Amino acid sequence: MASLTIPNLDDELARRLKAMAHRDGLSVEEEARRILYERALANFSSAVGKHAAAGAVSAESDTSQPRRSHEERERVYRHLLSLGREQSVPFDQKAFTDELWNFVE
Repeated sequence: MASLTIPNLDDELARRLKAMAHRDGLSVEEEARRILYERALANFSSAVGKHAAAGAVSAESDTSQPRRSHEERERVYRHLLSLGREQSVPFDQKAFTDELWNFVE
């Protein structure tokens, strides 16, 4: 996974980012990641729209899946982020595989 370092970040910007993260219950890193992700996604959508207007791509949406609301996208996003966090319950891989093998035998 890529890593990003931003030198010479304005103190006021850092303070605002920290306040936003606190408000959303996230770490500063998670808040910055969310903002960058949303901005990159918006830029991508805008670029597709421009190419669609020129006839380069189809702008028709997939009607087989309803569009997710902002709240639903946020819920899914937070769930996906949680998958990468350390589990709150200890997980013993050896005990799990031993139990699995005992079941198979």
